Amino acid sequence: MPCHTFSSARTGDGNNTGPRHLRSDDPQKVKQPLPYLTQKEKDKVKDANKLYQAMICIVECCIRHKAQCYIENPRSSKSWLMPEIRKYIKHPDTRPCRYDYCLFGMPYQKPTFVLAGNNCIFFTGAVRCRPYKRKYIRT
Repeated sequence: MPCHTFSSARTGDGNNTGPRHLRSDDPQKVKQPLPYLTQKEKDKVKDANKLYQAMICIVECCIRHKAQCYIENPRSSKSWLMPEIRKYIKHPDTRPCRYDYCLFGMPYQKPTFVLAGNNCIFFTGAVRCRPYKRKYIRT
């Protein structure tokens, strides 16, 4: 899934301070490009939405046929606001799990969610770092 249009790290003005937001924080509006974007930026959002819909079709097929599937994105990603993802977060055959990158040897925390479909074992291994420490907490 193309993460760049869902990134909450895009906090600039589009010029000197870095890339600007392309999507709203409102779950009702997150699918639509923000109204002030250039046509090129709007096209990026529309293209990302097409890939997102293809991913949702794959997830739906996996859930229906009891196959394992996974969606991974930073915890702060706006992808978790998308209506279809929100539906699957609450689905009985999926488990949202949090993992922090520092547990894998990285020097930063970077909280990450994985939505695991048809894999109840995956949920029991969810771990996260304590702030500023490399110790972990099982959740």
